[in-house]
This record gives sequence, C-alpha cells and structure tokens, in this order.
Amino acid sequence: MDALLFAFVAAALAGIGDQTQVLAGTLSARGDRPGAILAGMALAAAAMVVLAFVAGSFVGGLVGVRAETQFVALALVFAGIIGLMKPEPLRWAERFRWGGFLGAFVFGGYSAASGRIQFLTLAFAARAETPLLASIGGALGLLAAAIPATLLADKFLALNLRPARIAIGIVLLIAGALVFLNAPAPTV
Repeated sequence: MDALLFAFVAAALAGIGDQTQVLAGTLSARGDRPGAILAGMALAAAAMVVLAFVAGSFVGGLVGVRAETQFVALALVFAGIIGLMKPEPLRWAERFRWGGFLGAFVFGGYSAASGRIQFLTLAFAARAETPLLASIGGALGLLAAAIPATLLADKFLALNLRPARIAIGIVLLIAGALVFLNAPAPTV
C-alpha cells in the first residue's frame, strides 16, 4: 500500500504545472466537455499503468535493491529538474479537432508517457514489492493533477504556476538526494 501512496503523491506533485495538466486545461478551455477529457486522460493513464507495471516488474527483477533505490532517486531528481523548467505546450494538440476524449487520450498519453510522471511511476514500480500498486498510484496522481485543470479551463490557464513548479521541483530534488543517500549499502 505504501507503493501506491508514494507513487500517487510523487505523480500528483510532479503533475502540477506539467505538460499533461496544461493539455487538459487547454482542451477544456477550447470548449471540449470535461467528462470526455477526463475519460480520455483516464484511458491514457490506464495505458501508463500497464507500461509502468510491465517495465517496472522487468527492471525490478534484473537489479538489486540498491540499484532500484538509486533508480527512484534518479527519477525524483529528473522530475525536480524538469519542474524547474517551463513546460512546452503541445502546439499541435491545440489544432487537433477530433474531440476532447480522443485529444486527451492521444496527447495526454503522449505527454504522460514521455514525461517525468511516467519515469517516476516506472521507478516506483521497479522498487515496489507490488509493482501494480505503484503503477496505479502514478496513474491516479496524473488524474489528480488533470482534474482541476479540466474543470477550471481558462481560469486554470491564467494561473501563474511557476512558483509552485519551482517549489515542487526543489522538494523533488531534495527528496531524490535523500533517497540516494539512504540507499542500502552494496552487498559483497
């Protein structure tokens, strides 16, 4: 159960101001139905669960606990560094006119699978005793970040999330450093 909680919190924090959250707000602001957008994001998150579970189970079976812990530290540091940068909007997603569900599924899946949320989820799944719970936690964290953006639409896009992104980026960097420093000692 810890894996689900840690992955959820890390993914939800990393999702604040992330490309996936901006996409959800953009699709909603152009008039697409919030329910359709959230359904598309949920389906993209479900695909993310499968990828993270399979890859996390594979990686977790190949390496020891020390390497798994260092992998989590690397994912946290990566998420922190990306959090300090301004997310690039998916310009081509704004021109996509096939509806909120398909747009959220295709572009939400792309941005989630290619970003820090997927990397965090994969790392937590590789380290967890129950990779499926970590994978589900990461997907729920992604959705937790997408919900306010979808419901607030234009109001969300008008928010200045830079201070929050920077603060969360620093917290993730510190967490990554602490996880790395507390990695189990190598066994001989």
